[in-house]
Amino acid sequence: MFKINKRKNEETLKDYELTTITITMEDYLRFIATSDEIAEEDKSGIFIYSGKYLGQDKYITRAMDNSKNRIMLISNADKIIVEKINY
Repeated sequence: MFKINKRKNEETLKDYELTTITITMEDYLRFIATSDEIAEEDKSGIFIYSGKYLGQDKYITRAMDNSKNRIMLISNADKIIVEKINY
């Protein structure tokens, strides 16, 4: 019997139209914490959700997908996407 190895097609940041610069998750959360334009309850939600990536060498950027939907991309140091968030 043959074993078929399917190659995993990994998405990278190059697959998207980036609309902001890519920054570390730590810098992003630092920006959120110091921003006066973001409501405190929104900050709490962002910290709860994004805090799981602290200390893991993850990066965040905003982008547009092929359908022109706005998304946030979380990637690793090799620019491989680990999570997409619609907003």
